[in-house]
Amino acid sequence: MKYNLDVLKEDICAYVLKKYPEEAVLGIKNQNIIYYENIHENPVEHFRIDPIKFNQNIPDILIHSHTSNQLSLKYRSNVDPRTPSLKDMQTQDSLQIPFGILSSDGENCSDIVVFPDNDHPLIGRPYIHGVYDCYTIIQSFYWQKFGIELMSVPREYMWWNDGGVNLYDKYYQSAGFFEVSEDELRYGDMILISISSTENNHGAVYIGDNKILQHMDKRLSQEYSFSRWRNSMTKFLRHKEVKNHAT
Repeated sequence: MKYNLDVLKEDICAYVLKKYPEEAVLGIKNQNIIYYENIHENPVEHFRIDPIKFNQNIPDILIHSHTSNQLSLKYRSNVDPRTPSLKDMQTQDSLQIPFGILSSDGENCSDIVVFPDNDHPLIGRPYIHGVYDCYTIIQSFYWQKFGIELMSVPREYMWWNDGGVNLYDKYYQSAGFFEVSEDELRYGDMILISISSTENNHGAVYIGDNKILQHMDKRLSQEYSFSRWRNSMTKFLRHKEVKNHAT
């Protein structure tokens, strides 16, 4: 990691509060802060920076603030205000540098969350869709246990209900997975799950001993009983690069 956000948080927060209610945009390079002007026509809900200025000095990490919680209003639910939008995820995937997001109410700043974050411990993650969720726990598991970097899939919050991309069914084959039977199930296999939906809208990893690793909405990531979730499971998948891994 080429940056330490803890020692820069006070300066970052000061700039975020200065720009409130607009989204502030900053870069970190060699532990120095680059301050960008948000030139989006709707800077309270979105950000855009001058691509020429960005390309002249590409940062190690790009950080922006969220100053409104549009998802909580839309879904009438308590959604973490640092949740990345589809556009956030698409831009991060295109630039291929980490993104940091913090939220502000004009008086205080939250902690900064960074994505992707495959090195974060697998157990006890807070739920933030697109940062720490059911797919990112699978990505992190494959990175930490097998050294496999699974593809990124930018996605809307509640993608399975809003007609967006089907994260699992559409992409599991291109991500390197193939279907196996339940009788063949072994350590590291991915499991697709349907929860109150006609879609496969959830994923988990089989970790042996009748246990799965998963990250549920608004809960910490943890291990669960395989048997308890069996009736919701629809497909068992193995990655082509670990098909010979010992149980």
